[in-house]
Amino acid sequence: MKTHMKTKNRLLLGIAILLSILCIRARTVINLAENVTGILGTSQGGNGTSSPALTAGTNITFGPGSTWPNYTINASNTGGPTVLSGSAITPSDYEFKNGSTYYVWPPYYATTDPTGVSFSWINQGPATVSTTANGKMLDLSTASASGLNLRSASIGTNTTLTVAIVPLLYGGGGGGVNPGICVFFYQTSSSRLFTFNISYNNGPVIQLGGWWWNSPTSFGGVSFSYAISTYPQPVNYVLLREKQASSTCFFYYSVDGGNTWALIFSFANSGLFTGGGAPDKWGYGVFSNTTPASHAILASWVAS
Repeated sequence: MKTHMKTKNRLLLGIAILLSILCIRARTVINLAENVTGILGTSQGGNGTSSPALTAGTNITFGPGSTWPNYTINASNTGGPTVLSGSAITPSDYEFKNGSTYYVWPPYYATTDPTGVSFSWINQGPATVSTTANGKMLDLSTASASGLNLRSASIGTNTTLTVAIVPLLYGGGGGGVNPGICVFFYQTSSSRLFTFNISYNNGPVIQLGGWWWNSPTSFGGVSFSYAISTYPQPVNYVLLREKQASSTCFFYYSVDGGNTWALIFSFANSGLFTGGGAPDKWGYGVFSNTTPASHAILASWVAS
């Protein structure tokens, strides 16, 4: 009897093992697409419908003959910035508007309206300044060899100035005709200043430069001059930053819309300004010694 029961138990165990193997193989080899009917629910990874389809969103269209599961999807963009009105060469053509935000480009950089800043002249000479057609930029222009023509503002308790300027420079590239634009630090008591420029330098490529001056009409010397190989030529706009910290002047530029800043030069106040004192004014300017007039179009001003 015991031998018979052991044999029976072994037989049942063998059958159970065989059935388990068959179940595993069945789960492995069954083709759901061919052997299963009905609608597979979304909780099992299906569509939950017998007629699946895509729905086109905003600015999306489907190509001719597109049906599930083969679609040709076309996308379009109609929501870019709108060009402001202006004539073919006016400064307003250099700024765009999207909603209430203005940009210079490329690359896109959201500007801060400079027209409310309290500026004063340093060596105005023949230079003039006016608000551009869109009312959001200041156009400083000159066409005479009168040194630097500068617009200044008090630094006060601020330490950092960031500006975007559109340089319209004419007649540059050789023969001593090197128009340019700049931002600067200025010490009123000594009339000494340092300009951070973008200009021509007896060649066809616009360069970044740093010049020190005994006064706005007395050039001192060149501290640095670098070609901007990473800027498109001609330059659409320049993004410059100057900073006063730890009795030192620092100068930066950005070529990617302000995402990153490169420090290009610095000097101790004692190296230029009387008594090692700090500058009390900063600003922007233009210099030109030919016609037509060159322009420094101030598109953005942020003092902090």
